[in-house]
Amino acid sequence: MTTTQFTISTAVDVASEVNAILNDTIANLAGGGDSSKVAATTDGLMHIFTALSTAANLSLFFFKYLIGFIVTIAMYLLSPMLWLFSACWHQFVTKPLDLFLYVLHVLYPVIMFCTAAVCCGLFIGGCAGFAAEAFSSILINATWGPQAVKGVEREESLGLAEGRIKENGGSSNGSYIEQEDQEYTKDYDKSASFFGSARTILKWVLIATVCGIVTFFTIFGIDFNSRITPRDFLASARPESGPLSSTCFKSSDTPHNQHFGIIPSVPVKEDDVCFDYAGLIKPQHSNATTPIVYHTYWSTHMTKYLTENQLASLRSFAATQPSHHTLFFWITSRDKPDLLKPDSLWLSVKSPNVQLKILEEESNELLKDTPLATLEERHLQELLRLASLYLYGGVWFDLDVLFVRDLSPLLHLEWLTQSTCFELSQFASASAVDSRFSGALMHFFPQSPYVCEMLSAASDELNGVVNGLKPLRSLGPDLYARVFHRMLRHRITPWAVLPWCFTDPSQCHSSNALPSAFDNVREFSVDHVNKIFAYHWHEQWKTSPGTIFKHLVEQQRRFTTCKNILYYNPGSVFSSVGVLLLCQKNVQDQFELRPIQMGVDNISPWYIKLNPKGQVPTLVHQGQPVPDTLAIASYLDEQFKPSIFATDDAQVVALIEQWRQVRVLSLLSGKKTALQDVSQMAATLESSRQQVEDYARSNPELAEAYNIRLNVHDDRSKILTDHGVYLMHKERLTQLLDNTEKALLDNGGKLLPRGRTAADAYAVGILHWLKSKLDSDILKSRPMTAKYYEEQASSPSFIHAFKK
Repeated sequence: MTTTQFTISTAVDVASEVNAILNDTIANLAGGGDSSKVAATTDGLMHIFTALSTAANLSLFFFKYLIGFIVTIAMYLLSPMLWLFSACWHQFVTKPLDLFLYVLHVLYPVIMFCTAAVCCGLFIGGCAGFAAEAFSSILINATWGPQAVKGVEREESLGLAEGRIKENGGSSNGSYIEQEDQEYTKDYDKSASFFGSARTILKWVLIATVCGIVTFFTIFGIDFNSRITPRDFLASARPESGPLSSTCFKSSDTPHNQHFGIIPSVPVKEDDVCFDYAGLIKPQHSNATTPIVYHTYWSTHMTKYLTENQLASLRSFAATQPSHHTLFFWITSRDKPDLLKPDSLWLSVKSPNVQLKILEEESNELLKDTPLATLEERHLQELLRLASLYLYGGVWFDLDVLFVRDLSPLLHLEWLTQSTCFELSQFASASAVDSRFSGALMHFFPQSPYVCEMLSAASDELNGVVNGLKPLRSLGPDLYARVFHRMLRHRITPWAVLPWCFTDPSQCHSSNALPSAFDNVREFSVDHVNKIFAYHWHEQWKTSPGTIFKHLVEQQRRFTTCKNILYYNPGSVFSSVGVLLLCQKNVQDQFELRPIQMGVDNISPWYIKLNPKGQVPTLVHQGQPVPDTLAIASYLDEQFKPSIFATDDAQVVALIEQWRQVRVLSLLSGKKTALQDVSQMAATLESSRQQVEDYARSNPELAEAYNIRLNVHDDRSKILTDHGVYLMHKERLTQLLDNTEKALLDNGGKLLPRGRTAADAYAVGILHWLKSKLDSDILKSRPMTAKYYEEQASSPSFIHAFKK
């Protein structure tokens, strides 16, 4: 029999005995085992048990809800006290602790420096003092012997003893003198004290300490950018990220997940690594002329009026960024009267690519396709930063950023700037912000999903949709940090980060950072300044500029003074004439030749401001635009002596007009036969016209200029699609070449009797274009014209303009 079977059998026996005992008890209570009484007694007991069970259940139910009600009431009554306790704890414990830790962070370098200096001084001084005392004792012993010291001490003691005897009336048994003699005899053979008295030691230590501190200052440099970090239980937790918006990143397979960073793969806090890396990023020499929009914001909440420092930031944009880029200067209608006062510095901003934008007039467009309902006043700058970048894309910069060089090499990526070389911009606070998320300078593409996610997070914050997250203290760096960690959490590559020295070169160790822009210093690294892209000067709106600030302003002033540009297109015949005019005047090195893309750049608002016809070339000299080649020739004669183009001569101007009236574009791309299909050309031209009309609608202030451009466009369309126009220009060219041949015969190989004029530039420029693009043998039957062309083509100005 197994143990299990035995246990079961025992349990059955016990149950039977218990049942028998209960039956006997009921029978006894019922009086002798009468079956009817037994049944009645059993029913009575069952009713009693049922009643007791029901009463117990009701009691438990009542007390359960009664206790819950009491707890709820107590919580409501205690919640104000709990809130008050929490507020008091935050105000009187957390904040003072935070302030104490911040002050400790500030004083920590000083304390550690003083401690190190004192310890070093004590060590050096102690060693020097002991060495000096030992040396002096050894020297005395070696010279006079140990008895010399004791002898002096004995004579002093005997002198004191004799003085006491005289005071006592001369009565003495000489015991004191004998005692001194015994002591002297006893210690006669002992060496003198090696270190001397305690006072002597202290004196030497004090002197040596001072010497040690001076030595420490002389040998070692001091860096007050030391950092202390709190223990884990005091340190701030990483910002919570929250869920990803469902509308911004629709697919994990996105270009935003596959960009390459522009941060060096080595620490950028050490030595000059950051500046050296910045210097490796060179301007990109390409024909890409995509206009970029820059944004900034000014308000009377910042300063009552536009300051010189803020004006310097605006001028730095004009001095360093390509002229086809546009700056939107955002203000509110409330601040417009203050900005446009007669004595306002804004009136000195004359750059054609700086546009004033009134926030209220653009708010509907800015908020379209965003989760924001309005731009709240208390977060106006932060929300405007995101909304403007989402709509237009481009670069946002705060008005305390001074541009140093062109940002174009950085604009292939989306990025924010690092505000300091340290990890955290605050020490130990519940809102510690990662230094990777400064919003002073940032670049994003239009409709960027990164900015979309930021707008979504900002909207949630404003509408109280917390998703279990702590409230943000700002919609600036705190918001960027949250979205950054949200990207990482959902395995989406976040935006790039510019190292600190690119835009905040003073925010690191003093040993490897530039001085403040407002410090007056004797010297600084000009090489480092030339490598950075911008200098963030941290809202010191009215502070007197320092050495570096003045250096940058002066450098940019010289640059803007000399920023002369010739906008041209390599395929345009009149662009070739414009380049040749510069070379014949020998001023080509004073102008930047900047190519533009026809059909794109030449109809953009920034170029229409320079040249309402949208044609090339356009000369910009000292900020003044000069469109049209004939006007350029006249302007060059006025500005650069001697005058050689003779544009004031009616005969010269008439000959130039004959060459200008030959529309070589019609000869090359026009409708050469009556049956030629030009429907595709017409559709392309119509699409281009639609683009011009769209620009005109979106830029009402340029409506008149765009009407001029539309007239030029319609004339161009007729040239390219009308066969009759093609025949007319073909006949004009034949007649012009015949007249040129005759004039060269009559004038001894010159176009005009007076010699070289601007007409020669037109003639040789157009002839070069005809020979290279239309017919290389076009001058075969005109020997004088061919000879004239060969002579002109061998001139240094022609070679410089066309062969290089």
